[in-house]
Amino acid sequence: MSPLNFKHQSGVVLIVAMVLMAIITLVGISASQLVTSSGVSTTGFLDRGQAFQDVESVLREAEKKLIDGGAAARDCTNSNVDCSTLPSASDWSAVSESKNALRAGLLPEHFIEKIAANVVADPSNPTTTNSVKTSRNSSSFEYGAHSDSASSSTYDFYRVTARSHTPGTTGSEGRSVVVLQSVIKIPQDG
Repeated sequence: MSPLNFKHQSGVVLIVAMVLMAIITLVGISASQLVTSSGVSTTGFLDRGQAFQDVESVLREAEKKLIDGGAAARDCTNSNVDCSTLPSASDWSAVSESKNALRAGLLPEHFIEKIAANVVADPSNPTTTNSVKTSRNSSSFEYGAHSDSASSSTYDFYRVTARSHTPGTTGSEGRSVVVLQSVIKIPQDG
């Protein structure tokens, strides 16, 4: 065997090792960025899911309030009321506290509108309703109402809108805003 001659080595191993180190570093940086962006999107999904749960709870509470005899914030059956505009900030009713600790400070709120009055049920077809045409608003026609029934069961229709928080409030920057709406039929006493 001949002794190793270090004078004739060209340093290829050092260059290959440095290239491999650079590749491993780039893979590590990419993996850490992927984990960070995945965490941000997971947080967004979690925030939206919690906001949806808050809004759904407030929507059900507002519907229960109506069933228990509560009043609407805006009566769209009155021709003097302009229902074509969005409600002002003072028209929304906020709950006293959020049940969700991660959304603390962002209070869900609801808004109730009476959209049709004195709508009469059609006894021959329980899936349709007929209006006795006492409402001045045509929105009762949007819900399948017309005026040729002899039934005496009358209903009022309400639109309940709930949102997760007031947009633009302190602490809401970058947070999910969830809005849900339902229409509820309340029998009139009579």
